Amino acid sequence: MAEKIEIIPNPVGRPRIEIDYEQTEKLSSILCTQAEIAAVIGVSLSTLEHDQKFLRIHQKGLEIGRASVRRMQYKSAEGGNPTMLIWLGKQYLDQKDQKNTEISTPEGKFIVIDIEARMKKYDHLFSPSGTVPADDSGK
Repeated sequence: MAEKIEIIPNPVGRPRIEIDYEQTEKLSSILCTQAEIAAVIGVSLSTLEHDQKFLRIHQKGLEIGRASVRRMQYKSAEGGNPTMLIWLGKQYLDQKDQKNTEISTPEGKFIVIDIEARMKKYDHLFSPSGTVPADDSGK
């Protein structure tokens, strides 16, 4: 009886790179970038950018991290932190710093300058067309 010889083919290409997805999610949840994660787990950024499972896990981790930051901000605001209260008001309640500037004359009269209106007068300097807008302020 003839002895059978098993032929094992040579693998083609590079060995598959193993990615630690658990560590990836932990790093993502502290808002690490893809480049930072690549450096920590020892793979190229290009490898991670082409790995669909990594991309899903990274996005999930970022969302968890953002929610955590938001939770801490609200706790800080609930504790009475005035800076956080002001910042959250600007972000979510459309609150703004006052943009008018008051200057007093030597006689003590106040002159109010609307900075935003004055800046609009010079918008043409920054527009691609370079056209000067009509001045309807009468000044």
